Amino acid sequence: MEYNPRVTTHKRLLLALALLAAICVTAVAGRAAPGPSPSPAGAGSVPSPPPVVTANPSGGPGTLPFTPPADPRVAYVTLLDSQQIRAGEDWFGRLSGRSPKDATLKALVAASQISLEKFDAARGNLEEALRLDPKCSLERTFQGRLFLRLGELDKAQAAFQAGLSSADASQPLDRVLALRGVGVAQLWKGDLKAAQGMFEEGRKVAGGGKLTTLEAMLLGDLAMVSELRGDTDATLKLLRQAVDLQPDRMAPRVRFTNFAWEAKRYQEALQVLALQPLPAERDRGLRRLTLQCLLGMGKKEEAMKLAVPLFRGRQLPDELAGTWKETRGR
Repeated sequence: MEYNPRVTTHKRLLLALALLAAICVTAVAGRAAPGPSPSPAGAGSVPSPPPVVTANPSGGPGTLPFTPPADPRVAYVTLLDSQQIRAGEDWFGRLSGRSPKDATLKALVAASQISLEKFDAARGNLEEALRLDPKCSLERTFQGRLFLRLGELDKAQAAFQAGLSSADASQPLDRVLALRGVGVAQLWKGDLKAAQGMFEEGRKVAGGGKLTTLEAMLLGDLAMVSELRGDTDATLKLLRQAVDLQPDRMAPRVRFTNFAWEAKRYQEALQVLALQPLPAERDRGLRRLTLQCLLGMGKKEEAMKLAVPLFRGRQLPDELAGTWKETRGR
C-alpha cells in the first residue's frame, strides 16, 4: 500500500471522531491503572488479572473489573481504558438511582450510553444532569460528544467550549476532556493550528504523571495533526512518545505500528512491536502486525515461521498461502 498523507486525510478525520467517541480519552490517574497490566519490560512473565470485585460487597451497585476508586469519573475513564463500558452503564445507573440529584452520575451514565450508541437515552440523561447543575463542565463536554457523534459540529464545538469555560481548576480531568473536545471539533473543521493548540494545552494539564493515559492519547492527537500536514517524521516521533509513556499498553503500540507500516517504516514498527510481552489475547494482535511488517520487508521465510502457528494454515495472507500449500505437499 503506497502511503500518501493527503489521500488518507478523510480517513484520519474519521479516526479523530472515533478517538473521541471511544474517548479513548482514557485518563487514569497515573501509570498504575487498576486492572490487569503486563510485567515491566524485560520481565519473563505476565501477572494474572485481579479478581472482579463488587462496588459494594454488601449488595452494592453491580460489579466492576477493578476496585472502584473514590471518584466515579476516574472509574469511568478506567472502564473505557479496559473496554468495559457496558459494566459502567449499569454501575453508574445504579449509583445514580441511589443519588438521583447527583448531576455528575447522570452525566457519566450518559457518557457510557454515548459510547454504546444509545443516543436518545444519553440525551435524556444529559438534559437531566444539566437541569440539576447547569454550570457543570463535565455535562457540557459530554453533550459535545453527543452532538459530535450525531454530526452536529457547530453545536458540538459550542458545547465543548462551554465545558472548557466552566471547567474547575481543581478538576484537571474535566479541563483536559473539554480541551480535547474543542481540539477534535477544530480538527473536523480543518483548523489544524487551533486543534494543535488545544491538544498541546491539554497535554500540559495532563502531564507530569497526573493523567498518563490521557496524555498518551493527546500525543496521538498531535500526531494526527502532523500526519495531516504530511510530516511523517514528526508523526512517528509523537506516536513513539506515547508508546514510551505507556509501554505496557497495546493501543499506543498499535497506533504507532499502523502508521509506520503505511509509511513503509517497517523496521521502526518491528522495534515497537518487540518492546515487551502482553497478555496472550492481546499479543496475538501484535503478532499479526509483526507479520504484516515482515511481509512488507520481503522477509517471507520469517513471516512464514510466524504465520503457521498464528493461522495454523487457515486464512493465511495471500503472499503466504501458496508457500503453505507447497510445504504441506512435501
